[in-house]
Amino acid sequence: MNIYHPDRFRMQLPPQRCSYNLKVAKEIEEIIMKEAPDRNMRIAMSYAKGNQVVVEAIMSWIEEGALKETPFMSFLLLDKDGLIIRERRHITMQNWPVAKKMKERLGI
Repeated sequence: MNIYHPDRFRMQLPPQRCSYNLKVAKEIEEIIMKEAPDRNMRIAMSYAKGNQVVVEAIMSWIEEGALKETPFMSFLLLDKDGLIIRERRHITMQNWPVAKKMKERLGI
């Protein structure tokens, strides 16, 4: 995760009214990797303007033997050194891998 600014990074999940720092983001990533190690993200489209990047993507994983997929969008804000300082990720939590465990960790 060395593409993120270690002190300034904030992950924002606007539909869940939730925001957290890089430490918590790493914890969430560990939860997902443990439960969905086969997770794959395919970028459908990305574009940039100034220090902002928008990524439209699809995440897929196997859950209880079935292939699951869900689309999401991330809006990234980069600092002058090119490190990500904010990610606003728009996801449908019901369709996200291990959503229940993520919600428990985030208290939402």
